[in-house]
Order: sequence, then structure tokens, then C-alpha cells
Amino acid sequence: HGRTDFYHPGMREERRQHPLFSFFAEVLGFLRAHSKTNVPITEAMTAQIFREASPQILRERLGVWEGPAEDPALLGGILFVLIVEGIDPTVPGGTRRRDDPRLEA
Repeated sequence: HGRTDFYHPGMREERRQHPLFSFFAEVLGFLRAHSKTNVPITEAMTAQIFREASPQILRERLGVWEGPAEDPALLGGILFVLIVEGIDPTVPGGTRRRDDPRLEA
């Protein structure tokens, strides 16, 4: 149980499961569902991509972070504060982070 496979430096969080695990599970589920139909996959894939890339879906999945704000603990440092928690199981835990969460979107 003490083994760490992935480390998130901004959150200083360690985890055993890859951060993109849920993404790959969704891709496989999508491909499996459409392998049993005769509908062209390009239409379904385009609709899914536009849905997943919408700002509201991104907010729901990744949460809403406020910042950058000045970090009083570090000279010239920045701080982001979690406002709304995301539903994606691979979102880093914690309510404060020093890296930019916008890079994950």
C-alpha cells in the first residue's frame, strides 16, 4: 500500500492510479458502445468531443479554481483555491495548489 506510482508536484499528492485512468476508461466505453452499431463513428465522436470540451462540462469534471492569488508563504509565489469540487475521480485532492490548474483543462 505504500507504493507511489504517480506524483503531482503542485498538490504534493501521491497516487497509485494514473491520472488519465478515467479518461481511457471512457474512451474504451465509447468505442465498445459504437462497435455494435452501424452508425458512422465520426458523427458520434464529434458530438462527444464537443460535449466534453464545453466549459460547463469541464467545470463539472475538473472543478472550479480561483486564482492566481499571491501566495504569502512564498516570495513571488501564486496560489489557487478550490471553489467547486470536480466529479472526476482523478482530480487531485486538496483545496489549495501552487501550480496552475488551467493547464489540465
